Amino acid sequence: MTTGESMQQIGISPIIRMDRIGFNEYAKEHVVPATLRLLIVSDGSMTRLLRGWSLADVTLETVCLDDRPAGKETAQWLEIPEDTSVYHREVWLKANDDKLVFASSDWHLSNTDIELDNLATQFVGDLRTSAVPVGDLIRRRGLWSRHDLLEIGQYRSDELSRLWGGESFWGRRYRMQVEGIVSGTILEIFSPRLGEAQ
Repeated sequence: MTTGESMQQIGISPIIRMDRIGFNEYAKEHVVPATLRLLIVSDGSMTRLLRGWSLADVTLETVCLDDRPAGKETAQWLEIPEDTSVYHREVWLKANDDKLVFASSDWHLSNTDIELDNLATQFVGDLRTSAVPVGDLIRRRGLWSRHDLLEIGQYRSDELSRLWGGESFWGRRYRMQVEGIVSGTILEIFSPRLGEAQ
């Protein structure tokens, strides 16, 4: 079932994947702009970091919203059975109308017996209806969250190449726990512009 507007999702495939230590070693041998390195290894709010980089408000543009069965990797990352229903969301994070980060996430409510007025349940509703970045939704609800970095990598996408130029793009994937009830895996792909001095 599609929620909201049905839009073409953006295809992403990994070229190389590594953990934080592997990335540090890679960056010693290859040129990775300092700003991109900071964004990749940060465990802070992406919207706050983008506001600091752009000195502008960060807005969200929805690409795709739907419910779908978890594939093998998503199921492993979220520690759920394969084919369990997850809520899928693809968005652009933009500043000054410039598409700076593409984010693709899958969300699972781990306990369906919780009270409907629970803040975490309201957060899931927010994900489905709000054009607001995830970090801002969490702060607005006063929820606690934890980030676990799953991978850093370079990714390929025909759509991103047409938009940003180039053949590969840096990104990171992490797991987020919200209130110990909602879990999500988020892939963020960074525009090469974020490696440029402002």
